[in-house]
Amino acid sequence: INGFIEGGSAVIGETNATTNARQVYVEPASITNGSANTFDDFDGDATTAAALADDLLSLGGVTPTAQNLLDAEELIEWGRGLDLDDEDGDTDIDDPRPWIMADAIHSRPLAINYGTAGGYPESDPNIRIFMGTNDGLFHIFENTTAAGGESGAEIFTFYPRDVLGNITLHRDNVQSSQKMRYGVDGPAVSLVVDNDGDGNIEASDSDEVYVYFGMRRGGYSYYALDVSNPSATPTLKWKITQTTGGDFDELGLTFSKPVVGKVKFGSTSTDVLVFAGGYNGGWDSTYTNRVGKDLGDSDDTIGNAVYIVNARTGALIWKAYWDGSAATGSENNGSAATGFSYQHSDMVDSIPSAVTALENLSGNIHRLYVGDTGGAVWRVDLPEVSTAAEVETKWFITKFAELGTDGAATDRRFFHEPDVVETYDSTGSYDGVLLNTGNRADPTETDVTNYLLYLKDRLTVSGDSDVKSRTPLVLTDIPDQTPCVNGSEAGCSVSIVNGWRIELEGNGEKGLSSPLTDAGRVFFTTFEPASGASVCGVEEGEGYVYLVNLSDGTAIVNDKRKYDIGPGIPPGAITLGDAIFLPGGGADFGDLDGDGIDDGRSKLPASLGKNLWLMYWREPGIDEL
Repeated sequence: INGFIEGGSAVIGETNATTNARQVYVEPASITNGSANTFDDFDGDATTAAALADDLLSLGGVTPTAQNLLDAEELIEWGRGLDLDDEDGDTDIDDPRPWIMADAIHSRPLAINYGTAGGYPESDPNIRIFMGTNDGLFHIFENTTAAGGESGAEIFTFYPRDVLGNITLHRDNVQSSQKMRYGVDGPAVSLVVDNDGDGNIEASDSDEVYVYFGMRRGGYSYYALDVSNPSATPTLKWKITQTTGGDFDELGLTFSKPVVGKVKFGSTSTDVLVFAGGYNGGWDSTYTNRVGKDLGDSDDTIGNAVYIVNARTGALIWKAYWDGSAATGSENNGSAATGFSYQHSDMVDSIPSAVTALENLSGNIHRLYVGDTGGAVWRVDLPEVSTAAEVETKWFITKFAELGTDGAATDRRFFHEPDVVETYDSTGSYDGVLLNTGNRADPTETDVTNYLLYLKDRLTVSGDSDVKSRTPLVLTDIPDQTPCVNGSEAGCSVSIVNGWRIELEGNGEKGLSSPLTDAGRVFFTTFEPASGASVCGVEEGEGYVYLVNLSDGTAIVNDKRKYDIGPGIPPGAITLGDAIFLPGGGADFGDLDGDGIDDGRSKLPASLGKNLWLMYWREPGIDEL
């Protein structure tokens, strides 16, 4: 952002109306979900300062003094990016701060291609990039100009009101890094409706684009932006936040990346957003003591839910949650207008993971799988129904597996969505659920024994009543394939009708990403903390990538499953087109294709199912200096 402002014609400006000013907005004071809510200008003037003083200064409804208003106005100007404290020492306080682009830890950039919208040529389409940062801003960047020039310009950014109180803490910059104030740290997802399928987002075709994101540790809200016209200022379509006595009382820190899809509970399908209840953690109100799952393994009062909401209005369609006063399977008096719910007496642990959705041939979501922070794996059945009333009796949640318990060595947690494979074996068809255990919130802990788990769900019809009566799988039901590297070892001929597991044998080794399955092969990464590391210590620890066969967990090649890929917590493997990118940087994979030639760190051979490339999260020779 600084480079664009200092090298071009743009300026920070005290207000959005300043010529060529950075366009900074704030969440409006009131929101009507489902409508086009206009963002307020985040302007450094007395009017805006008076309107936002309570949020900026945490006045608690007290009438601000004249000094308070001046302080609030300064915080707005600093939050816009002005160098009020002369951090660069040039005696100018109207220029940009030396660095105004904050960190993005978990918010990955989302690129949306608008095609020729806005006068762009087909050869150089209109691409916008969406992401959040931990100063509390959500940004939209321009990829190139309509004339084809490289840009990267920020064209829009806004502050959710929930994080305005952090601006003064960021400006003072005196707090311990262990008490970091997060901002917009959740990844964004989109719903793109290109009605004629021509690759161009056009108002004349009633095309639509919506972008959704949560706050992760930054707060307890989800936001939906209408960005259908890339040339116009976005509008706020809806906001969902934790309620008291409402539909979202169970909503925790919004860790769960939303899943965009369709469900059918009537004559037509409905566009929806599906997300879990989130994480119960963080600090108390004074930032003195840890709470929830950051403190221990006790049951959670928030985060223990799964939600389905209307993608355009944010209205609740259905939720599953714990209610200690209700029996499992009991219903509320919901309706299509107010939303249905399903209580389960065992939903006692928060669910920070994204859900994994299965779609039928009509494109409708009919099943979900997700793990929680207590070691349970949940199945949600959402069969197509012809009337909304049938939702009440035919949609339900059940516990598929219980793979952890309270206790130092067995407190297994799921933070990342499963990879689900619809396949079959000699016993018949099943849905295979792959997932890693590991405490993302405490990567350096060493007490828990973690696993890669492959669970076979043989009741493959959504809505099957037998699902409700079966006993959840436990760890001893899942054969241990840890010693079976090539399958010829003693004891490797056991039945794997329920699936298999591989122990992560390193000291404190844990899975901190989702597995990826391709052509019968599974790629997943793990992290092992350095010996003696503290929660926020400087020791990097070591990352690994595993390459195993889906059928039995044995090694794909070389009689070797586990490869050292260098220091730090690695990302998971990802797909792009017909390629798979594996984390790398320090790995020597050896002879992966069995041709007698060491492949080293080169491109992995296509014979593994797809073109495989190494993906670097650090630059060897530079980042370790």
